[in-house]
Amino acid sequence: MSTDRTLSLGFVIPGDLDAPTGGSRYDREVLTRFAKHGVKADLISVSHRYPFPSLEDRAKTAALLSNHPCDLLLIDGLAFGAFSEMERAALTKPLIVLLHHPLADETGLSADFAQHFYDQEKSNLRLADKVIVTSQATKARLINAYDVRDEKIIVAEPAITRPSALAHSQSKSNDDPCHILAVGSLSPRKNYALIINALALLKTKRSWHFTLAGRCDDQQETQILKRLIHDVGLQGQIHLRGAVSETELQTLYQTSDFLLFPSLYEGYGMALTEALSYGLPVIASQTIPAAKHFEGDGVVLVAPDQRALWVQTIEEWVNNQAAFTKAVKTAKLIAGSLPDWDQTTGQIVQVVKQTHARGARIS
Repeated sequence: MSTDRTLSLGFVIPGDLDAPTGGSRYDREVLTRFAKHGVKADLISVSHRYPFPSLEDRAKTAALLSNHPCDLLLIDGLAFGAFSEMERAALTKPLIVLLHHPLADETGLSADFAQHFYDQEKSNLRLADKVIVTSQATKARLINAYDVRDEKIIVAEPAITRPSALAHSQSKSNDDPCHILAVGSLSPRKNYALIINALALLKTKRSWHFTLAGRCDDQQETQILKRLIHDVGLQGQIHLRGAVSETELQTLYQTSDFLLFPSLYEGYGMALTEALSYGLPVIASQTIPAAKHFEGDGVVLVAPDQRALWVQTIEEWVNNQAAFTKAVKTAKLIAGSLPDWDQTTGQIVQVVKQTHARGARIS
């Protein structure tokens, strides 16, 4: 084994690396930082159709895995969890999986699809030397439900890029509209229907607007939400922005008052820490792993099915200036304590180097 050259890592990522999702953001941030840590990382792009690839997609992926001259592989779980025997046969190098959350845990899957993903991913994970996950909750899930050994799993939580300017840098009066934000793709798992119904019940002294920034790939869910917005009569106050650029997202964080994060399930919940990095307080679902680190004045947790409590909590921040000012102050304190992406990348690089030094795959 050569020690006088840079370690070469093949990073396998499905679809567009620049996609506005938490998983893509994570992959993108660490990929750009590997070189600083002494690792040459090459992007190996596979079909955006994973985890529902065609037979042709699978064949192309297998060829890429077989032919790439890297020392070892790091594979995003969105692709790896759906690998069939065709792709698995091409896995001849030491292997690390980066798993944001199990495929079977995606809300909205049929029972048959969920079972298929569970069986497939459980089998595939036996091939990995190490599994990197983004939260302690996902680690526990893999140990308890997927029979992955504790010592095989490393938690490398998402981090932040420190913004040039925080939210609430300029004072507002009670006459200014309240700008409420949510960030994330339109899917049943994100639980946006509950928020729309909650907003329809608000009793507020101030006017408000709700912006939902996220991909609209799920056309059925998108149409459901559009009809719901129309039915509750909030077309003038709720705006579905669709996918936004990094610059647009930065502006949204800097100009909003607080974030709503009502998801039924998240592997971690990067939108929460991203909002906090701007000093933006958050009302979040109790099911989001990231939220449990910060529960308090700046991050209020609500059960994802308790619409009345969402209404009450949102009303408190819109109507009660003293309570909201305290929330903003706490969020800004949290912002200064959040880790940066170099720390997360360093954790991953340590796993990469240890796996390469060991050389042989553990089954």
